[in-house]
Amino acid sequence: MTIPFGILWTSLSKKPRIWKTVGATFLFSAWIEFLQFLMTIFLLYHRSCDVTDLITNILGGLLGFMGYWLAKKKFIKEEK
Repeated sequence: MTIPFGILWTSLSKKPRIWKTVGATFLFSAWIEFLQFLMTIFLLYHRSCDVTDLITNILGGLLGFMGYWLAKKKFIKEEK
């Protein structure tokens, strides 16, 4: 889910930066983990929230950034 998020975030940015993409992916993933935690407490619906999920989601966003960057470098010619 975060690989497409990384691609979309990078493609919509005016000046795509790797740290902005990683930060946005971190916030997105932390929000998902927080919602899972709230569901466990209030809805009695057990969802696990774990730091490893956060790390792998950030790596997914990073892969999305790198994939978009490589595709843009290879296939899209920028006009200067």
